[in-house]
Amino acid sequence: MKKLPIIISTLCLLIIGCFICFQIIATINRNTDTSLSSEDESMTDTESNPTPTKQPYLEILEHMTLEQKIGQMLIIRNSYTTMTPEYEAEIAAIQPGGYIIFDENITTLAGTRQLIADTRETIETASSITLEDGTIVKIPAILSVDQEGGSVQRLQSISDYPPEYIAPMQEIGASNSAETAYETGLLLAEQCKNVGLNLDYAPVADIYSNPQNTVIGNRAFGTDRETVATMSIALAQGLADANVIPVFKHFPGHGDTIADSHETLPIVLKTLDELEQNELYPFRKAIDSGAEIIMVAHIALPSITGDYTPASLSPTIITDILKEHLNYNGIVITDGLDMNALTDNYLNADIATKAVLAGADLLLTPASPLEAKNAILSAVELGTITETRIDESVTKILKLKLSRLNNTP
Repeated sequence: MKKLPIIISTLCLLIIGCFICFQIIATINRNTDTSLSSEDESMTDTESNPTPTKQPYLEILEHMTLEQKIGQMLIIRNSYTTMTPEYEAEIAAIQPGGYIIFDENITTLAGTRQLIADTRETIETASSITLEDGTIVKIPAILSVDQEGGSVQRLQSISDYPPEYIAPMQEIGASNSAETAYETGLLLAEQCKNVGLNLDYAPVADIYSNPQNTVIGNRAFGTDRETVATMSIALAQGLADANVIPVFKHFPGHGDTIADSHETLPIVLKTLDELEQNELYPFRKAIDSGAEIIMVAHIALPSITGDYTPASLSPTIITDILKEHLNYNGIVITDGLDMNALTDNYLNADIATKAVLAGADLLLTPASPLEAKNAILSAVELGTITETRIDESVTKILKLKLSRLNNTP
C-alpha cells in the first residue's frame, strides 16, 4: 500500500505529459495548415492578378534608338508640293515626329490632300519600330497647320476649293459668346481634317495689351484677360471635341510687344508679378482646363531671366515658370526655330540644344532639321544632354500620339 501514492503520482505525470504532447502536435498541425492556406491564397492571388501589361508607349520607347527618339521631337517644314525622291530621302534621314504645312506647299484641294497623305505615310514608315515579337509599329505623325482665322489661315491658299473664311479672333471675342468660340473651334477642326491634318496651332492666348503690337493685333480675342481666357479655352475645346489637337500660344504672352519675333527679338521688361496679373492668366486657366500643348514664344524677359535669352531657349521661363510655377505637365513646343529672333543671334545647332536643355519637348521648324537632330545627338553623346531628358519628352509625345492620333484618318 505504501507504493500506491507513487503509482498514482506516476500515472498523473504520464497523463499530463500525454496532454502536453497532444497540444504540441495540434499546434504544429495548425501552423502547417495556416502556412499551406497562405501559400494557396498567394498562388490564387498570383493567378488572378497577373503581372500588369507594359504600357504601349513604354514598350515602343524601349525599342527606339536614340536617333529615333530625337527625331520624334522635330516638326519639319519644307517647300515641297508633292512627294519627291528628295523629300522621301529627307524624311528617312530625319525620322521626324511631324510636319507643318505652309502656303508654299498648298495647291489644289486634291493635291494638298495627297501631299499630306503621302507625308504621313512616309514619316510613319521612316519612324516605325520593330518589337521583339516582330510586330512593326508605326508611330502616328503630327500633321499640323496655322489655321487660326483672320489673317492666319493657311488653308485659304487652296486654289480651287478654299475653306470658309473665318473672322479674326478679335471679332469672336467681341461677341462675348463662348459658344461662338466653341463653334469656331469645331469649324477650324473640320477644315483641318478635310485635308488630313490633326493638329492646329490655335488658339492665340495672348492679350492684345499694346496698341503698337504688329504681330498679334486682331489675332487676339481681346484686351482683357477674362475674355482671352474664356474664348481661347472654348475654341480649344471645339478643336479637341472634333479630334484636332489645339495648341495654346504664345507663352508667356506676346501681346505687349512692339517687335515681331519673325523679324527680330522682342523685349518685354515686365516682372513675374506683373505677368501674373495679366499675361499668364489665360495660360494658367488653360492649364487648369487640361491644355495638352503650349507654344513658347521668342521674346526676351530680362527682368525675369537676368539676360536676353529668348523664352523658347530659357530654362527659367520653360522649366521654372511654365512647368514648376504653373504646374504644367503637358507638352511644350517652341515657336518656329527658323524665325529671325533666333537665327540672327544663335547658330542652328545651338538653337536646338538650348531648346532641349530649357525644357522644350517639340522643336518646331528648325532651319535645318537634320543639323538640329545631329546637334542634339552629339550633345547626348558628350553628356551635355542626358538620354533621360530625351526620354522625358518622347514619353509625353508618344502618350499624346497613341491616345489622340491613333484613330485619325
